[in-house]
Amino acid sequence: MTKGRDYSVYVMDRKEAVLVTIISACICMFAGLLFFRNVFAAFIFLGGVIFMRRAYCMHMLDVRQAKMLSQFQDLLHSLSASFSVNKSMGEAIRQGRVMVELVHGKKAILVQELEIMYRSIAENNVVDTEVWDDFAKRSGMEDIENFARTYSTCKETGGNIIKAVGDACEVISEKISISKEIKAITNQKKVEGRIILIMPIVVLTLLNLFAYDYIAPMYTSSSGRVMMGMALGLLIVAVYMVEKITRIRV
Repeated sequence: MTKGRDYSVYVMDRKEAVLVTIISACICMFAGLLFFRNVFAAFIFLGGVIFMRRAYCMHMLDVRQAKMLSQFQDLLHSLSASFSVNKSMGEAIRQGRVMVELVHGKKAILVQELEIMYRSIAENNVVDTEVWDDFAKRSGMEDIENFARTYSTCKETGGNIIKAVGDACEVISEKISISKEIKAITNQKKVEGRIILIMPIVVLTLLNLFAYDYIAPMYTSSSGRVMMGMALGLLIVAVYMVEKITRIRV
């Protein structure tokens, strides 16, 4: 069985990486110029591009896993229906792929993976438990790993696979419902937090444009530079805290 894609990490493609790097560099240089009004400081701040790229990858990983969880929930409904009429795992996967494609489209991650899994079982005679174990490890998702483990145990011990799939579907459905409720609550707070964080930047930008003489001492004196540095540091800490507090995993 060929080594598949690792979904536990997010890897940007070339075009995406270039775009994210350019935008991150612009933001970092703007911060350096705004808070220190110094080109050298702006170039030093380019080091922040690394952290911004990492934050972007973490965000996109969360988005992808949320989509995969929703697709996997629909797959479990299909698997449960297939097992209830005594179909094999290979055939259940084939029908599940069709259902997931109808709901989520041809480009859905699970559609591509299910096609590979079906071919591995039907054409390469790979054991279905090995196929699920491989995908579960690459998915980086606890629910898929639990299902693969449960299916393998049921097959080895002769357990009730229909009940196991039904229970897994119920757990994931509850998890998605809880995630949506938490997201609805945290999204409002996240927006409010971001507005509060953006306001000092807006005010400082306007002062630089229309009343530079008023804040000139902050850029020309040693104490002013220290205070601007402290203000920027506190702002970065605040951004980190807001994102960390509102990034809740279920």
